[in-house]
Amino acid sequence: MSHIMPQSLQWAQIQIEELRERLQKSQAENKILHLKEEQYNDILLNMNEAVEKDNADYAINYVNKAFCDFYGVSQEEVLNTDSMDWVVPEDRERIDRQMQNITPQNPDYRYTCRVRTTRGKEFWIEVLGHCFFDKKGNVLEYQDISRDITHYKSAAEQAERFRLQMEEKVRLRTLELGNANIELSKANSYLQTTLNNISEGVIVVEANGEVMFLNYGSNTAWSKNEMYIRKAIKEAVLQDKTSAIYQLMTNQDTFTNVEITFPTPHGDIQSLVSGAYLKTEDGLPQCVLVLRPLSEVKHLVNKFSGAQARFCFKDIVTQSPIMVDTIKFAEKVAPSDGNVVIEGESGTGKELFAQSIHNGSTRKNEPFVAVNCGAIPRDLIASELFGYADGSFTGAKKGGKPGKFEMATGGTIFLDEIGDMPLEQQISLLRVIQERHITRIGGNKEIPVDVRIICATNKDLIEEVEQGNFRQDLFYRLNVINIHIPPLRQRKEDITLLFKNFISKLNKNQSLPTELFNETFINILTDYNWPGNVRELQNVTERTFFVANKYPLEPKDLPKYILDTLKKEEIIPRLNIPTETISLSQMRKEERLKKEDNEKALILKLLKEFNGNASRVAKEMDISRTALYAKFKKYQIEK
Repeated sequence: MSHIMPQSLQWAQIQIEELRERLQKSQAENKILHLKEEQYNDILLNMNEAVEKDNADYAINYVNKAFCDFYGVSQEEVLNTDSMDWVVPEDRERIDRQMQNITPQNPDYRYTCRVRTTRGKEFWIEVLGHCFFDKKGNVLEYQDISRDITHYKSAAEQAERFRLQMEEKVRLRTLELGNANIELSKANSYLQTTLNNISEGVIVVEANGEVMFLNYGSNTAWSKNEMYIRKAIKEAVLQDKTSAIYQLMTNQDTFTNVEITFPTPHGDIQSLVSGAYLKTEDGLPQCVLVLRPLSEVKHLVNKFSGAQARFCFKDIVTQSPIMVDTIKFAEKVAPSDGNVVIEGESGTGKELFAQSIHNGSTRKNEPFVAVNCGAIPRDLIASELFGYADGSFTGAKKGGKPGKFEMATGGTIFLDEIGDMPLEQQISLLRVIQERHITRIGGNKEIPVDVRIICATNKDLIEEVEQGNFRQDLFYRLNVINIHIPPLRQRKEDITLLFKNFISKLNKNQSLPTELFNETFINILTDYNWPGNVRELQNVTERTFFVANKYPLEPKDLPKYILDTLKKEEIIPRLNIPTETISLSQMRKEERLKKEDNEKALILKLLKEFNGNASRVAKEMDISRTALYAKFKKYQIEK
């Protein structure tokens, strides 16, 4: 026994020491974890992007400082309010429909919308988010990150550095600590989702030019040419003293949206690059670069500047055989890549056909850029079409500006009124068609462009060639496919159809009366020659819609100049039509009063339906409670 006891005591002491070491290790890990959590929260609070967390009813329960600065509010003012109050009413229904598709299997969402700050200014933002569910599939929380997509800044350097240092440790410790680490796991999932969904490339570079981290997002061109991009960045850091990257690493000169071209054997990659200096804990300099493909920036600019084709062939309203044949021919040639010349009088719908051809081609998902050659001053056409380089002339925008051909690359450029283009610019256009390259004014670098050219004119180009106003060689280059749109007077069977279609749109596609107009009214419409074609008919329809007090419509509801024209031509007998006309301001006033009466009736109906619950009424009308109370005061409504 005397020999056994000392051994047992020794074994017990060993166990105690092991337990003490494990306890110290656990305490140290918990301390580090707590510190990292504080770092994460601090980073989240100070991120440049606006961060928002909502509960299942879209009530805001957290916003960061960037959110408050962007919208001009304090955290106390915004907490527990409806997150949709910031969104422009016209965009809310679309967002609601998209959010209904979120499931536990598909928790990520991404959308763009317009928002309005307390200062009354509107912005376009892009929202990236993740929805968290409980085990039963019920929504726990929405977490959003939003940014101004027209002035996007560099990625959050501190958040990126935190992800690099903590990603693996968070994953391992989440497994070890279980429930104690749930919040950190959610934060890591949120950050990872953000990085995986951004299209920008994020690169961290050391002082020796070596790339220590890169994430090319969804851009395959960067990933395929990674070796050459790494080489170009290293040369810029170590050798090219004029480069923005060298100045950033040497002098800590932060830069934003500098155009940098990375040469590769597969073609140059043009990118907008932003850079920021990082000072690490060990004192070694680093910098973070955010790369965005210039093609994506151009596509985004085109999208929000209206450089998109909205119409398709199905939008062309007609029952005229000649017009049906024209549409069939255009549909047939749309998938090809040949240049198109569309001829027709003003107002016949030449751009409608151009957009339809674009949307019927393989380029339908790419830009559609329209240029009115007759509306641009002669001395500005070249810079508008081909762009200009930095410092090319007095007043030139710093950094230069891409032209319409660059903006349209990959898609279609629509040259309206091509017959009015000056001869000196016709030569440049011919060279672009032949060589498929452009050179910016004041620049010396050739930029490849891949565009389909669709032209429109109300002139006879052959006659213009004979008179020396249009180059013959350019005409043959452009006139690969010729489409002639007949004027409205040659397809009178479309007049009634178009008139009804325009009225239906003005009436918000609600049901129209059985007797929309009397026989005399429609006879006048069809007898008139419509020199302004469909555009004139649309304007007359709008004027008639706002002027008429009742249905069926009568000749007196039409503009006086149409009736006078037909009387002079002795097409219709002299009619006893009042000479007084309604002024435009009076028309607008009557329309406004009608809308206000309808809105007041709607509010009274909803108040009755919801037993005076103002919150329910505001939600049903997609407005805030403050706006609803303002309408109560305006219409003298008492709850």
